[in-house]
Amino acid sequence: MIIKEFPYQGVITRKTSTEDEVGDTVTENIEIYNGDMDYTLLTPESGQTAQTAIYTISMPLTKDTEGKYIIPKKDDIIVLNEYGTNITFIIQNYMVSQLGGITITASRGQW
Repeated sequence: MIIKEFPYQGVITRKTSTEDEVGDTVTENIEIYNGDMDYTLLTPESGQTAQTAIYTISMPLTKDTEGKYIIPKKDDIIVLNEYGTNITFIIQNYMVSQLGGITITASRGQW
Protein backbone atom coordinates (compact mmCIF):
# COMPACT_ATOMS: atom_id res chain seq x y z
CA MET A 1 0.00 0.00 0.00
CA ILE A 2 1.32 3.43 -0.95
CA ILE A 3 0.81 6.13 1.67
CA LYS A 4 0.20 9.58 0.20
CA GLU A 5 -0.06 12.96 1.93
CA PHE A 6 -3.17 13.78 -0.13
CA PRO A 7 -4.80 10.40 -0.96
CA TYR A 8 -8.14 11.69 -2.30
CA GLN A 9 -9.30 13.80 -5.23
CA GLY A 10 -11.50 16.83 -4.73
CA VAL A 11 -13.11 19.71 -6.58
CA ILE A 12 -13.73 23.16 -5.11
CA THR A 13 -16.41 25.31 -6.72
CA ARG A 14 -17.44 28.89 -6.04
CA LYS A 15 -20.87 30.37 -6.71
CA THR A 16 -20.67 33.65 -8.62
CA SER A 17 -23.43 36.06 -9.58
CA THR A 18 -23.30 38.47 -12.50
CA GLU A 19 -25.82 40.72 -14.14
CA ASP A 20 -26.57 40.19 -17.82
CA GLU A 21 -27.45 42.86 -20.42
CA VAL A 22 -31.17 42.74 -19.51
CA GLY A 23 -30.48 43.23 -15.81
CA ASP A 24 -31.18 39.63 -14.76
CA THR A 25 -28.87 38.03 -12.22
CA VAL A 26 -27.07 34.97 -13.54
CA THR A 27 -25.63 32.55 -10.97
CA GLU A 28 -23.09 29.90 -11.88
CA ASN A 29 -20.64 27.59 -10.15
CA ILE A 30 -17.02 28.07 -11.18
CA GLU A 31 -14.44 25.35 -10.57
CA ILE A 32 -11.45 26.89 -8.82
CA TYR A 33 -9.52 23.72 -7.89
CA ASN A 34 -9.48 20.10 -9.01
CA GLY A 35 -6.82 17.93 -7.43
CA ASP A 36 -5.32 16.23 -4.40
CA MET A 37 -6.86 16.49 -0.90
CA ASP A 38 -7.08 14.76 2.45
CA TYR A 39 -9.60 15.09 5.28
CA THR A 40 -10.15 14.17 8.91
CA LEU A 41 -13.13 14.35 11.25
CA LEU A 42 -12.60 17.02 13.90
CA THR A 43 -15.71 16.64 16.07
CA PRO A 44 -17.80 13.67 17.14
CA GLU A 45 -20.63 12.70 14.84
CA SER A 46 -24.15 13.90 15.60
CA GLY A 47 -26.86 11.37 14.84
CA GLN A 48 -26.32 8.46 12.48
CA THR A 49 -24.27 10.43 9.95
CA ALA A 50 -21.71 13.16 10.31
CA GLN A 51 -24.01 15.88 8.94
CA THR A 52 -23.25 18.43 11.65
CA ALA A 53 -19.64 17.48 12.30
CA ILE A 54 -16.66 19.71 11.54
CA TYR A 55 -13.85 18.45 9.29
CA THR A 56 -10.30 19.51 8.52
CA ILE A 57 -9.43 19.30 4.84
CA SER A 58 -5.85 19.64 3.60
CA MET A 59 -4.69 20.46 0.11
CA PRO A 60 -1.44 21.61 -1.49
CA LEU A 61 -0.93 25.30 -2.22
CA THR A 62 -0.96 25.50 -6.01
CA LYS A 63 -1.12 28.14 -8.72
CA ASP A 64 -3.57 28.50 -11.60
CA THR A 65 -2.60 28.90 -15.26
CA GLU A 66 -2.06 32.66 -14.72
CA GLY A 67 0.42 32.03 -11.88
CA LYS A 68 -1.97 33.14 -9.10
CA TYR A 69 -2.33 31.08 -5.94
CA ILE A 70 -5.56 29.08 -5.69
CA ILE A 71 -7.07 30.05 -2.32
CA PRO A 72 -10.48 28.71 -1.24
CA LYS A 73 -12.96 31.09 0.39
CA LYS A 74 -15.75 30.79 2.96
CA ASP A 75 -18.89 29.17 1.49
CA ASP A 76 -17.03 27.50 -1.40
CA ILE A 77 -18.19 23.92 -1.94
CA ILE A 78 -15.85 20.91 -1.87
CA VAL A 79 -16.79 17.56 -3.38
CA LEU A 80 -14.18 15.04 -2.26
CA ASN A 81 -14.01 11.55 -3.74
CA GLU A 82 -13.09 8.93 -1.14
CA TYR A 83 -12.67 5.55 -2.86
CA GLY A 84 -15.59 6.14 -5.21
CA THR A 85 -17.88 7.89 -2.71
CA ASN A 86 -18.42 11.65 -3.07
CA ILE A 87 -18.58 13.68 0.14
CA THR A 88 -19.78 17.30 -0.04
CA PHE A 89 -18.48 19.99 2.32
CA ILE A 90 -18.96 23.73 2.70
CA ILE A 91 -15.92 25.78 3.67
CA GLN A 92 -16.18 27.64 6.96
CA ASN A 93 -12.60 28.92 7.24
CA TYR A 94 -9.13 28.37 5.78
CA MET A 95 -5.49 29.02 6.59
CA VAL A 96 -2.59 29.10 4.14
CA SER A 97 0.73 27.71 5.36
CA GLN A 98 4.11 29.01 4.33
CA LEU A 99 5.13 25.35 4.05
CA GLY A 100 3.07 24.89 0.89
CA GLY A 101 -0.34 23.71 2.07
CA ILE A 102 -3.81 24.97 2.90
CA THR A 103 -5.80 23.83 5.93
CA ILE A 104 -9.58 24.17 5.55
CA THR A 105 -12.26 23.91 8.22
CA ALA A 106 -15.50 22.63 6.67
CA SER A 107 -18.90 21.21 7.57
CA ARG A 108 -21.52 18.99 5.92
CA GLY A 109 -25.22 19.48 5.45
CA GLN A 110 -25.38 23.12 6.53
CA TRP A 111 -25.66 25.05 3.31
